[in-house]
Amino acid sequence: MSQKLISFQTKLFLALALVTFLAALLPPMLLNHKFYEERLELAKEQALLHCRLLGATLQDRETGNLNMQSVLATAQANNLRITVTDPSGKVIIDSDLPDEQLPQLDNHNDRPEIEAAKLTGEGVSLRLSNNTGKDSIYAATRLADNTIVRVAVPFSAVQNDFKGKLSSLVWTAAWVILLCLLLSIFLTKRMRKGISAMTEAVQSISLGNYQNRLHIVPGSEFVPLADAVNRMAENIDRQITTATNEQVELETVLNSLYEGVLVIDQQGKVTRHNRSLEKMFPDMAVGAGKQVIESIPLPGLQSMLEAILVPTPDVGLTEEMRQEFELADGRTITAYVSRPAQSGTGLGAVAVLSDASKLMRLERVRKDFISNVSHELRTPLTAIASSAEILLEAPEIPAAFKKFPNVIHKHATALSRLITDLLELSRLENGQETFSMETLELSTALTEAIAPVNEQLQKKQLKLNLEDWAPLKVTGRSGLITQVLANLLNNAERYAPVGSVIKIFNYTKGNQAIIGIADQGPGIPAAELERIFERFYQVEKGRTGTGTGIGLAISKHIIERHHGKIWAESPYMGFSTAFFFSLPLEGA
Repeated sequence: MSQKLISFQTKLFLALALVTFLAALLPPMLLNHKFYEERLELAKEQALLHCRLLGATLQDRETGNLNMQSVLATAQANNLRITVTDPSGKVIIDSDLPDEQLPQLDNHNDRPEIEAAKLTGEGVSLRLSNNTGKDSIYAATRLADNTIVRVAVPFSAVQNDFKGKLSSLVWTAAWVILLCLLLSIFLTKRMRKGISAMTEAVQSISLGNYQNRLHIVPGSEFVPLADAVNRMAENIDRQITTATNEQVELETVLNSLYEGVLVIDQQGKVTRHNRSLEKMFPDMAVGAGKQVIESIPLPGLQSMLEAILVPTPDVGLTEEMRQEFELADGRTITAYVSRPAQSGTGLGAVAVLSDASKLMRLERVRKDFISNVSHELRTPLTAIASSAEILLEAPEIPAAFKKFPNVIHKHATALSRLITDLLELSRLENGQETFSMETLELSTALTEAIAPVNEQLQKKQLKLNLEDWAPLKVTGRSGLITQVLANLLNNAERYAPVGSVIKIFNYTKGNQAIIGIADQGPGIPAAELERIFERFYQVEKGRTGTGTGIGLAISKHIIERHHGKIWAESPYMGFSTAFFFSLPLEGA
């Protein structure tokens, strides 16, 4: 924090000092006037009391005359100024003035205290003396003969008494303040020591010492805070331990994979990879924090990652992509790129790269083997079939032995058909056969596909239901689409019961034409619906027959070359099995 802060100890000390000053000084300041008024009233009461006592003691009870000596003695003993006036207001006695000056004094009937005494018997006033020029408290009382006795108390005496008491109060407050400040310093230092211990423990925890705990607290108010910090440290320690274990497990799993794993953030920079990826691309050893293209020289992979990270206007966010790359050194790398399952994790994408060079080489060897073997077998099989036909027509062979060349011819023909299908499948898989797309009528292709199997349909009394067939135009290769329809019709004819119905229908979905062929055969188990398009795969139960097991695989490759899809459903709307495939409509 750039802001300069005052320490907690200083704040607490200043707060306690302020409270101490207010508590010690405010009462005297607020009560100063009240104390003054009370002291003044007390002085007036005392002066009036002196007057009463003088009135009772100064007059001679036998003669009724004033005792002058008694008046003067009383004034000297009590430090008072005593004045006596006759009923006319003339001063006849003044303890502070000699007798020869008395005639020169003013008449005192206009004095407030004397006026009040004449009217009510007693009077008190605070005023400036005309004779002495000093503030005094005057108290007067009327005697029985209407003589007025007046006592004057110097106001300075009252002020001095008040100042003395006020000074004592101030000194007391000063000592209280000093003691409170010393106590505040002591308490704040102790609290700071406790808070410093807590701070050191929290700093230690923040630096990674999660086993440290708060044991010393400056007061009970800090116990919940200490418990919360201890629980936090315990939870963090447990979470870090768990995260560390998970990290080790993840590293172990990633490094044990044969495939290379690459993780990038949302900016496309490498955040994690495993050892297998370093073996494929050694530059990945220093690729952390860099763009992928800097360590893996595959522009296509960079494009895939960018397509995953940045949505496109027409497609939006791409969830996953797959692509194969041919490297200059002859290797074939297969890359799978996908987005994280959960958003908001900071991850951008995960790429799994596998070296498919051996698999691709084995696949090429397999395809070449099938193609070569098929070519090599075709000639001897043709010779065997031809020889069997000649033997069937030879008159010199006894009728009992005619069945043997018939068996030879049947199996040679089946093998020849299998070889033909293998060669066709090999050409489709290798992509060796190129063809241009054209607009074709589905009805024409269907008619051409029905013709070869029409004889078999009639033998089994099978009926074709074309009620839901519509004239549609699609984009494709006429001969290949006819071959797909013929394969599916042959498959339906082979498994359909005698006298049943085979339904052929089509409909549109978006920019695709969907073609379906349904039969009443034994059906296909749900677990095997995906595998029936594999080469040589035949359903173990129910739908077994005399086919080569390659027709559906050939159909799948043809439809995929047309950018369509082929699948099967079992059961389907009153039929046991239905095969479907899609083709792009004309102009799509």
